[in-house]
Amino acid sequence: MASYLEKAKESLKAARILFEAECYNSCASRCYYAMFQMAIAALVRLGIHPSQVGRYSHAWVHAAIARELVHRRKMLPAALAKALPDALKLREEADYSDTTLGRKRAERLLKHCQEFVSHLQREVLRDVES
Repeated sequence: MASYLEKAKESLKAARILFEAECYNSCASRCYYAMFQMAIAALVRLGIHPSQVGRYSHAWVHAAIARELVHRRKMLPAALAKALPDALKLREEADYSDTTLGRKRAERLLKHCQEFVSHLQREVLRDVES
């Protein structure tokens, strides 16, 4: 779990740096991975693992977050329930399309990323060193 937590923190730091450097597409990619890595850290902390050991696919993580943290345990507010899949869509657009995100969209994603990461760290990983 600690390695995913550290990766999430590093990805969020990189997203902030990339945003300030006006590298909005790369910022989107790092935002998504900060959220994805923090989601894995939270799931591991709660003892929720995929049936295929060590195989944290994007689809599995998204489903597990929605099922376990939003609906079952109510540890993630409904307002943040779609944050991870929405971030994936923006990352895919930033990485694989001929359009660019621009400052406003990157700023909005970075804000949602920070909220998602902070919320999971506070609610699920609260007793883990920051």
